[in-house]
Amino acid sequence: MRKKIDSDFKRKRQRMKLFRFGELSNATGASLQLDFNRQATVDGCRGIIDYYENLIKLKVSGGVVVFCGCGLSISSLSDSDVVIEGNIESIEFLTRG
Repeated sequence: MRKKIDSDFKRKRQRMKLFRFGELSNATGASLQLDFNRQATVDGCRGIIDYYENLIKLKVSGGVVVFCGCGLSISSLSDSDVVIEGNIESIEFLTRG
């Protein structure tokens, strides 16, 4: 069992994008605000790619943000802001390039 846990961790770590100091503060575009795992506000959303009860995929500058969980819904939508509510279990960032 230990080998499976170790290999899963290594695989997830390889998919993570690491940022150098100052990279995030200089980034323009989308920002994400979390209220624990019950609500997320995405400022700078450019569109909704997928919308299901257990997965919401949003297009943002620089890539895609994927929310996975249970009972997910979009409670508010404006020109560039999206508020997602539900039980958020994971957030994945898919970058271009």
